[in-house]
Amino acid sequence: MCTLNPVSDKKVKLFPSSDKKNGDAFFPRYKIPLTDGMDPDTKAYDMDAERVLTNITLVIKSSKEYFLTIPEAQAGQLRILDSYFVVNNQMSTQIQMVIGTSVLTRCDNESLYINPYRMGFYKIPIPYFADSISMTQLRVFTYQNIPITSFVVERGNKYTFTVKHDGTIEGPEVRDIITNNLVIKG
Repeated sequence: MCTLNPVSDKKVKLFPSSDKKNGDAFFPRYKIPLTDGMDPDTKAYDMDAERVLTNITLVIKSSKEYFLTIPEAQAGQLRILDSYFVVNNQMSTQIQMVIGTSVLTRCDNESLYINPYRMGFYKIPIPYFADSISMTQLRVFTYQNIPITSFVVERGNKYTFTVKHDGTIEGPEVRDIITNNLVIKG
């Protein structure tokens, strides 16, 4: 319907509610910074999040104006819609991230490559009604394919890999995107 920056407003014209008792429900989505674009070869990128089990309902009447305040989400109220990878390239050549036969496009600059000694950010879509997916065919491509051991990707986590100068892969280090706390599976 519309996108608002923090502490801003926008006028939106809507049709009157067809349900005069319950009205219409609005589900705010939030943008949360993943990267600020301060690292070389990156740009700012915001992730999508939604409030958990909350919406705003309103019966809209014809020829009437309404002013709605979208509440700021509190800690623990946000559900990140996807998962993200951060890949640090310590090799002296460009690398690409590949799933199956598809080369991944970076979400932080739309490039297919990570330059030597730089990092790249990747969005991994998680189906809406799932909380995780199995990552079975992820690999790094340079002058050779370097497979990454299969693992489970969970919504709302950031997975950091380092591709070492000798072609070995370190990681993933798993952190909660919101709190940046290390996720330890026991």
